[in-house]
Amino acid sequence: MRSRGHAIRATGAVKLKRTMWSSGATLLALLLVFVRPALGDPCVLTIGSQYQLKSDTVDWTMRTGSGQNCIRGLRHARVTIDSAKLISPPQSGQVKLLGSGFSYTAKSDLQGQDSFTVQVSGMLNGVRGSSDIRIIVSVGPNVSPQTSPTERSDRPPADLSSAAQPNKNPSIPAGNSSVTVTAKNAAGTSAPQTQTVAATQQPPPVTGGVHKPGPSQALFDAPYYKCNKNVYVNGTNGNDSAAGTQAAPWKTLRKANDSNPGAAACVIVAAGTYNGFTVNHGGNAATATGYLTYRCEEMDACTINGNGYNGTIAVHFSFDGLSATAANAPNNYVIFDGFILKSNGGTFYPIGFNQYNGDNSNKIAAHHIWFLNGVVHGFGQSGLSMCCADYHYVMHSTFYNNSRTQCDAQGSGLAVNTEHDLPGYTPTADDKKPNAVFGFPTWEIGDGTFFHIVQAFNVVYNNGTNKCGSANNKYDSDGNGIIYDTNDLNNTVPFHHPMLAYGNITYNNGGSAIHVFQSCNIWQANNSAFNSYLDPYNGVDARGTLSESGGTTSCPNRFYNNISVAIAATRPSSGCNYTSGSPLQWNSALLTLPQSGSSPAESNMTFMIPPNAGCNGEVSDRGKAGLYDKTKNFMSTDPQWVDVGKQNAGNMEQPPAGINFALQPTSPARGKGKVQPWMPATAIDLGACPSSLTVCP
Repeated sequence: MRSRGHAIRATGAVKLKRTMWSSGATLLALLLVFVRPALGDPCVLTIGSQYQLKSDTVDWTMRTGSGQNCIRGLRHARVTIDSAKLISPPQSGQVKLLGSGFSYTAKSDLQGQDSFTVQVSGMLNGVRGSSDIRIIVSVGPNVSPQTSPTERSDRPPADLSSAAQPNKNPSIPAGNSSVTVTAKNAAGTSAPQTQTVAATQQPPPVTGGVHKPGPSQALFDAPYYKCNKNVYVNGTNGNDSAAGTQAAPWKTLRKANDSNPGAAACVIVAAGTYNGFTVNHGGNAATATGYLTYRCEEMDACTINGNGYNGTIAVHFSFDGLSATAANAPNNYVIFDGFILKSNGGTFYPIGFNQYNGDNSNKIAAHHIWFLNGVVHGFGQSGLSMCCADYHYVMHSTFYNNSRTQCDAQGSGLAVNTEHDLPGYTPTADDKKPNAVFGFPTWEIGDGTFFHIVQAFNVVYNNGTNKCGSANNKYDSDGNGIIYDTNDLNNTVPFHHPMLAYGNITYNNGGSAIHVFQSCNIWQANNSAFNSYLDPYNGVDARGTLSESGGTTSCPNRFYNNISVAIAATRPSSGCNYTSGSPLQWNSALLTLPQSGSSPAESNMTFMIPPNAGCNGEVSDRGKAGLYDKTKNFMSTDPQWVDVGKQNAGNMEQPPAGINFALQPTSPARGKGKVQPWMPATAIDLGACPSSLTVCP
């Protein structure tokens, strides 16, 4: 068997790394409660209907006050916006386009109606198109303080700190308090609810809350972290010589980093486009008030270009001053929430989010790093790469069209590799049991260990190498959706802790949907995977849509409650032979290839298209009978997704025509899961999309 990871080569001055982005029955997401100020939000946007990118026109309405400035978003959950264009300007006010959002400023003397039209172009359900959004603005002396159930106020509070906005303090004042919670329902609208909570308690969870993969407005509106102070960045109106306040913001992310805001600080970033930068500073503890957080003012309305470190990286964590004996990097404890990372087309090892120790040595890089509610696309090596430390989390994000061009150090959409134990570190309560907003009751497995590395509720597709190998030189090795690479007990610096891939949707990648390579103690649970290993120049003959290699008897890898559907090429008429025919003849739904022992697997559903296709079979154990217990899993079973590639399965560069991974009412995946104590209750349904969802993602 031929099986390879990825190449590591140093080129130029760069030291390369191992490479690598609702409501329902049981909402586990906890919304932080903000007591509404007396005058309410000065901008209220009402979305009459969602656009469909089918050359359609929709009408939205907005209410604001004379002289007010409103920043709002144009994107809804299932859309990727490539561009926005003002095709009809307002008659009175002023409009500026800010990435996937806009800013409208009403004239100070206007009381009446204004309007403008924005054309958005992008992709919805795998199909590209455009829509016109006509926004009718009512301008008056003030705005009603309440938001009706049909209105959506997309923008989170501009200032999350108690000092700047005491009426929006996430803490509860003395005594019992009546507060207004605005909860998003499945349609994206808001319904105010009044609840009374005790002074000594955090607000109770809002009921509902199924976690749908991809960026989550509910999670963005209800952050785990707390901000005791804010600093501000505004790429349009800021000045790096200013004070960094809301009234006098800085202009660049680099200036915000250089100011070293510290723990319990939030860098509030206005909608717009920014240059890439290097992160040199962080927080001080794994607690809600211990992180330094970079937060876009509105989810996914801030774009960071891939023109920072090396001219090709959007967000780079400095690896200066690292130690092999102490976890003392100056940029530990950092959260990024609600950003788009976009390549500038550079070809010198381009990476969207790069956290690394500089040389794959035993030096310990930045730990306790979170990437939340983001979108990462177009980077030639990797979308996101985390390495060489511990406590790394990637949740509710989207990664697509990455890993195309870097041939000597091939990457993947989302990569975790060569992690290191932290000497002398004592885990906090938050390390072991995440805040309820993340959907898990605990990360403790029950054997004294807990998940240290978590990649959950992400959407990962169309990552793959297409500029490297050829029919005569099939040397492509990566282009996976998600990879766990070289994380085991045999590393120069052993890593001893469990990692979790949960609730991810991953499809149409050049390599595996989720690939575990020379790693152990990786848990794959409740993922939905479709049609991967599409790169014809990846010559390996072990091609599992979900796969693992490296587990041992004492450190196995595990599969629970996953759905995996593979498409394989027809077997050659001369029989299966590695030297003839398409490599896609070796595609299978699941590959288990431990170094020793077996890979525990239960309640997984696998299916081949066409049935019985391919040379490796539906589940490949490479001839080691008994590694996969077929009696505990569901083989040759169509999961009955609502619409995934029914008309066209797509390819490595194009998604399927139809990407709705929700389960049909008759799906055999409903209620068949093996629910373990650390899992969300929705794990009872197989795959990433709980049965309460009709559209997913």
